[in-house]
Amino acid sequence: MKAYEYDRTPPHLYIGEIDATPDPFEPEVWRAPAFSVFEEPPIPAPGYAVVRVGFDDGEWLHVEDHRGQIGYLADGTPVEIVAVGPVTAPVVSLDQPPGPHYAWSEGAWHPQIDDMRAAKLAEIDAARDQAILGGFEYQGTRFDSDAKSIQRISGAVTLSMLNPSYQTEWITFDNDTVVLDAAGLAGLGAAAGLHESTQIFKARALKNAVLAATTAEAIAAIRW
Repeated sequence: MKAYEYDRTPPHLYIGEIDATPDPFEPEVWRAPAFSVFEEPPIPAPGYAVVRVGFDDGEWLHVEDHRGQIGYLADGTPVEIVAVGPVTAPVVSLDQPPGPHYAWSEGAWHPQIDDMRAAKLAEIDAARDQAILGGFEYQGTRFDSDAKSIQRISGAVTLSMLNPSYQTEWITFDNDTVVLDAAGLAGLGAAAGLHESTQIFKARALKNAVLAATTAEAIAAIRW
């Protein structure tokens, strides 16, 4: 004869079938092993587990089962759910926040505008710095603009000012070479300065837009 075993520890989850044993003094009487009953449990409904409530004189019940799912804390931190039962604190929702910098309150995710602004300002700073270092155009040719290259340009411009007949071969961004005379070097230096200034003022305009934005959608729409 079969009995139906449940876990010894709460919430007493159904484990499976187990063999019952005959009573040694009354062979016609079958005994269910400890933490098992003869009452067959129901088939778990989707999203539910079956637990035993009340032991021998109790009943099988369905309880919510979110094990293995990802739930979210009030600050949006994801955590794996490892226990059966309804969603309870500190998990506040099974619904993923719409994005970073959202917090849970009054039963819904709400944007944290100040945090979003700070993140967007940092994003703009990073994009500005990358653009400054990413090269610039001068007379149809692209030149490097990393710190070392700008230092070299400044040095060459100084030499050309001291010697108007100075000229030099220059390696471009694409690893080609061009020959620059004093006028060409002066123009290169000016183009490098204009490139950096352009990125700085572009960043400033975008930051002003971020500071003026009042909704999550408006902040997200601001891009480099």
